[in-house]
Amino acid sequence: SSLRMHERPIHILVLKETLEVKRRFSVGFKRWVWLLPPLLWMALMALFSTDHFSGSQTSRFIAPFLNWLFPNTDGAILDHIHFAIRKSGHLMEYAVLAWLWFFGLTRWSKEIPWRMQKIAIVSGLICLIFAISDEVHQSMTLFRSGQPTDVALDVLGASIMLGYLLKKTDPPAA
Repeated sequence: SSLRMHERPIHILVLKETLEVKRRFSVGFKRWVWLLPPLLWMALMALFSTDHFSGSQTSRFIAPFLNWLFPNTDGAILDHIHFAIRKSGHLMEYAVLAWLWFFGLTRWSKEIPWRMQKIAIVSGLICLIFAISDEVHQSMTLFRSGQPTDVALDVLGASIMLGYLLKKTDPPAA
């Protein structure tokens, strides 16, 4: 049987379909890649949540540095500084997590008309759920304990960052 002028050979149609599938996969994959940084950061935070990063473990590194920095300071004061450094870590790591989720979801949702406030709410909820699960995990370890105040610090760090990002991305009033 002969081909009509408007019909294409089957191998051309298969090639065209294959290229379309590859294009759709590539676009979809590129969209999901934006969620990789916050997920990797969460994995690192989960590592920090283990006994290897408990106060007694980190004091082996931080205490000598504080003694070098403040050579004639009372040990009790240095213990308070060490405590403050550890607690400020909660603020910082959750501020970074909120920023990564906000950034990732902003890029991920390019094809979906999400508003910045919705992205901030979703980012904040992810941070809250992860903060709670992190403290539950710590309560099950040998040398750590889960603290509701740590969840509050985590949420505070995320909230400060999300507030900043919303203010920064808010279009100026006309």
